Amino acid sequence: MTSIFSKLTFIVTGLVTAFVFSGCGSTGSSINSVGSGSEQYSAQNAMNRTYNYASNVYLDVAIPVFESGLAGPYEYDLQEEQREEGIWPQVRRLEANRFSLDTKRALEKTRAFGSVNVTPNAQVDTDLYVLGKIISSNTEIVEINVKVMDAKNQTWGERQFEFRVGPFFHKDPLNKGKNPYEPVFASVASWVYDLLIKRSDDEKREIENVSNLRYAKNYSPQVFSQYLEAKSNVWRLTGMPAESDRTYKRVSAIKAKDDQFIDVLQTNYETFYQTSDEAYSTYHKETYALAKRKREAKSERTKKQLLTAGLAVLAVVAKNQDSNLGDATSVVAAIGAASNLKDAIDANAELHDVRDILDESGSSLQLKVSPQVVEFENEKIELAGTAQEQYQQLRQRLKQIYDLEKTPTKQL
Repeated sequence: MTSIFSKLTFIVTGLVTAFVFSGCGSTGSSINSVGSGSEQYSAQNAMNRTYNYASNVYLDVAIPVFESGLAGPYEYDLQEEQREEGIWPQVRRLEANRFSLDTKRALEKTRAFGSVNVTPNAQVDTDLYVLGKIISSNTEIVEINVKVMDAKNQTWGERQFEFRVGPFFHKDPLNKGKNPYEPVFASVASWVYDLLIKRSDDEKREIENVSNLRYAKNYSPQVFSQYLEAKSNVWRLTGMPAESDRTYKRVSAIKAKDDQFIDVLQTNYETFYQTSDEAYSTYHKETYALAKRKREAKSERTKKQLLTAGLAVLAVVAKNQDSNLGDATSVVAAIGAASNLKDAIDANAELHDVRDILDESGSSLQLKVSPQVVEFENEKIELAGTAQEQYQQLRQRLKQIYDLEKTPTKQL
């Protein structure tokens, strides 16, 4: 009898301990630190940080539209997995564009860069690239991966940032109109700034020259290839054309038209952001509690399934004991297991309800990109389709202009 009591006490103690520690994990404080566990880029530090850029070299930055992280058209298992996680294409595509613009705004606040532009992809020729990918985003928790590369094809760094919106954010009237995810982008800007100030002015000037020459090489490889060398996929300068080089001046004039398109494109991104802002803010406010509830229900389900498994083990152990106490304990444990299993199933059904509501909320959010008309001298070029398609059309037209103007002395 004593041996049975000892075994049961040991098992029950283990179950209670597991349950208590599982509960502690679900009631912890909100996440207020982003990145790989470093306090340096915590939300509070990033939001309160001031910048004083002590350099006269300002690199231009491209922020390609974030990767949405959505499954591909034939990745059926991943599609189902993402659906179970509550990831919806409509919302993700919207966020891919919004997050790029949020990053642009955060970087501009540092006043440490030249032009900072959202671009359709990473094929734009510029000095620095901030490449983002959405890992998760459910109106309560956002997690993104950010990679920084320069025109030389060197990677400056790669880091993941995570932020949890506080439970009282949407209840505070002072937060009306504010972006609940703003701290995570402030943290990204703080990190990118720290990567920047590690570079010397000479290195930054070389990056600018490599960027310009890579662009020029696309138009006249026979002329400009001599100034660049690629080693292990990293570009470096072997020389520079003279400032008076007429071919280089021609390409610079073409690049100005390219830059003009990217600049005008910012208005499209801003307009889309403003157009979708009210709907997206409502989506955030109305589904925050659901996303929070989903996370808590999932945590609760895990705890209950753990307890269910433990009670089932307890039933088997007691059943194997040759005593009346063992039979009685076996019945009680088996009943407890069935009851908690039902609770776990109910919690899982609740998650399905939450997912259905998130699906309905996200289905009304659509991404729209306006057509553009770009003027070259006396010619108007109509660009249609997505931003990426428009940029490809522009690049093709710029190449045609360059090829047609074979005489360097002719004004573009």
